[in-house]
Amino acid sequence: MTAYYLCAMPQLTADEIPDLLLRLVDKSLVHYDPSTGRYGLLQIVRQFGQEETFRGDESATLRSRHLDYFYESAKGKGQRTRGPEANAELEATERDYEDLRLAFEWAMSREGTWDVAASIASEVFILWYMRSFIDDGIRWLEAVAEAAPAGVDRKLSEIYGRLADLQLRQRKPEAADSLEKCLALARKSNNTAALSRALVTKALHEWYSGNNAIVEGLLEEGAKACRDNHDNQLLGGALLNLGNFAIYQGRLKDAERHMDETQKVWAKNPRGLSMLDANRAHLCERKGDYQAEHRWALIALKSFTNVADRRNGAVAISHCCAGFWLAKDFDTAARLLGCCQGILQTHHVQGDALDEQSFSRWESRLREKMGDAAFEIAFTDGKKMQLEDAAEFLFSNPEPWVEKLR
Repeated sequence: MTAYYLCAMPQLTADEIPDLLLRLVDKSLVHYDPSTGRYGLLQIVRQFGQEETFRGDESATLRSRHLDYFYESAKGKGQRTRGPEANAELEATERDYEDLRLAFEWAMSREGTWDVAASIASEVFILWYMRSFIDDGIRWLEAVAEAAPAGVDRKLSEIYGRLADLQLRQRKPEAADSLEKCLALARKSNNTAALSRALVTKALHEWYSGNNAIVEGLLEEGAKACRDNHDNQLLGGALLNLGNFAIYQGRLKDAERHMDETQKVWAKNPRGLSMLDANRAHLCERKGDYQAEHRWALIALKSFTNVADRRNGAVAISHCCAGFWLAKDFDTAARLLGCCQGILQTHHVQGDALDEQSFSRWESRLREKMGDAAFEIAFTDGKKMQLEDAAEFLFSNPEPWVEKLR
């Protein structure tokens, strides 16, 4: 944003800006990040510059230029986070988040730019989802949905689908209404991608609500819609959830079959494969193969830590208690469960029904071994751990049971 404010100063030419930037850096009014090649303002200077810029006669012109720039920069962000540069893309999105927010607000305040605001929100969705900025995401998407003009059914179905995804992460009852609106608009506009996504999300909503009799049918319907639409990204998600539901019901061979199919569909999707690794840990926990559970969870945790995916990272950490259980280090295992719970609570998200089932079993095992008082002390202490600290500890202890077995 530094150049944005400086360009608002009519007495400067473009050639003069670099020299002024260097002088401002020397005076500690501007900071330079050599890793990105970007300049930034201190918060108090930023606020003052923003107020001065928006008060000037050129405010509307400058904000429109700013919107154009960040609208273009946002295009394709969601798609790029599926590839090997996912972490770099997420870091760039988080770094630009304030600018993207200002651009979004300006688009929302003007006539004829609803589609621009909706596109920015859609591209930023992956940051909300993976970095657990859920509250922000819900506010943005609710505003977009409320302001939608007539004749945008196709785009609006996607907005409601993403809104439902975020609401479901916080178990908000409003998710049901968002899903029904998404399904109706998707069918009306023949938006098969939004329809398949909504069917999978609706299946999860029904699962969490205890309506298990219709879950598998909805997931199968969603998988078929994905195949018809040749959407392997969403198809992998439908198949993975079919596997998860099979684990939940104790049908482990069905779960393995769905996971093997997911592996094929997501062969070129690193982010998807990380999710698959984490769910293989679930399968191993259900089988009682705790070494394999710990190893799969550790593999997944490395990927989740790289992109700061705190929700899924927290769940992976809880599975790593398996290795310390084998080592009879019950105190550490309880701390890891506490760490998982603390991260989820801090970021106002929840694990899914399968996560909760696994978590409950581990808690029961540890309480039986430790006693309630000792478990509570370790569990509460673990809630203070951050994702990065827990991950660093676990990476330095990849097989905690080895010493005990010798």
